[in-house]
Order: sequence, then structure tokens, then C-alpha cells
Amino acid sequence: MRHVLSKDTLDQKLQSLIKEAGISPVGEFYMWTAKDPQAFYKAYVQKGLDITYNLSFKVKKEFTKGQIKNGVAQIDFGNGYTGNIVVNDVTVPEVHKDILDKEDGKSINNSTVKLGDEVTYKLEGWVVPANRGYDLFEYKFVDQLQHTHDLYLRDKVVAKVDVTLKDGTVIKKGTNLGEYTETVYNKTTGRYELAFKKEFLAKVSRESEFGADDFIVVKRIKAGDVYNTADLYVNGYKVKSETVVTHTPEKPKPVEPQKSTPKAPAKGLPQTGEASVAPLTAIGAIILSALGLVGLRKR
Repeated sequence: MRHVLSKDTLDQKLQSLIKEAGISPVGEFYMWTAKDPQAFYKAYVQKGLDITYNLSFKVKKEFTKGQIKNGVAQIDFGNGYTGNIVVNDVTVPEVHKDILDKEDGKSINNSTVKLGDEVTYKLEGWVVPANRGYDLFEYKFVDQLQHTHDLYLRDKVVAKVDVTLKDGTVIKKGTNLGEYTETVYNKTTGRYELAFKKEFLAKVSRESEFGADDFIVVKRIKAGDVYNTADLYVNGYKVKSETVVTHTPEKPKPVEPQKSTPKAPAKGLPQTGEASVAPLTAIGAIILSALGLVGLRKR
């Protein structure tokens, strides 16, 4: 097998062979030639045996969307034969993130969540198209929870579309797919993973769509701005979702009643009254009487 970047790089003999066969390959191509044409003829042509080449390829990272076309040609005894063109559509995987007040509830993205409330993060998975040229071996959700603010409680994963297995079994849209998945949650880091079992994915027909939605229920345990983003892995390809955010205010502190301080009585003159006046009057009378007696004696 030869990887030919351009037919101009071939030796003159092979260039003439291609030209005379009426074949005009464009761009890069792979070429197979028999090392010993006579031995090849006896081993395969005379016996009427077919030769099949299976080629595996990986789409380049820079090619993200569009069509990949592939054709084949064969030269027998100087005559060129062109096969059909096959087309593979390359689509862009998409995954979306939302936060709901409850499962299948309303969106509360950019809203306020009270301390102690339960909320649901919804991870909308990508629908892998039908009539694929490949099997599924990975379909995994990864969510880095802000575990200082959100306490993980439980999860649920459901079919996003009808899924047909190779044995003809149909799993209806909305069916709980928990039995076909494994969930791993790290309490220390807050990393959440839900992955479909490989043995289940191997049963999914290539002629069937496949997709799932994941719901993560958490309890808000701390005030602040809480952000959340998820990743979806499909056969080694990573897709990142948008980020959602909610706001949780501090719990209001109870108002303590103010204590009243008693006022000290104001300082002033001693209180007087009739009880104190009477003795003074009597004393004054006694003094006057004594003076009167003294005066009489002098006379």
C-alpha cells in the first residue's frame, strides 16, 4: 500500500498506468499494487477470489462540520473502473445546561435560590444521528458541582429519543435509563460522573438515534453566586455546555429587642412638708418665750 500525496509523485510507470486507465484521482489517495503480478493472478484472479480492504480513519480536529466524501477505483488489465462515492456527514455535537426549580420544572437560571431549597441541574445530551458508520462505546456526563454550596442528593437519566437495539427492542423516549448507567460522585471534590455501560451501548443499533438527558438534584447549603457547567463525552469527543448561575442571599439575622435603661432620679433640695415645719415653729416659740422671761427679770 502506498500513501500518495499527489499522482505527480508516482514513478513514470504508475503515472502512465493511471492515465491510460482513464482514472483521475484528485488530492491524496491510497494505492495498492501487486508486488508479483503473475503470482497475484494465479492466486486470486484465476480462482475468482475477491479482495476486500477495510480502512479505518479518524476525522481531523480542525474539520468540525461538513461532508467527507470517499471514492474507489480499480484497474484490471489496463482498464479503469470507478466505484460509487460514499458520503459521511460530520455534525457538531451539542449539549445544553439549565437549572430548574424541580425536575421538568421551569428554568431559574440567573434567579435567586433560598438556603435549604432543592434545585435540579438539567444536562441535555446530544442526539447521536441514525445510520451511523460506527458503534457507540462512550456516552458520559461529567459535572463539576460547586460542592461548597450545593449538596448532591440524587440523579435521574432518561431517554431523549426512541432507541432501537440490535435485537429489535425499542426503548421509548422518556424511559428511565438508570439500569444501563453507572454514577460516581466524589464528595471531596464535587466531581459527578454518569456513564452508560459499554455493554449496553454495544447493543444500540447503528440505524437508531441515541441520546439522553441527565437530571442532578442538589440542596443549596451556602449563600453566594453558584456557577455550573457540564461536559459530555461521546466516543472520546468532549463537548462543553454553557454555564448557568443562581444567587443565594445570606439568611437574615433575627432582630434583637433593645433593652431600656432606667433613668437615675434628678438631684435637688430636700423635700419639706408640714411634719418638719411644726417642730421648727415650736422651737422658735420657745426661744421667744425665753427671751421674754429674761427681759422681765432685768426690769
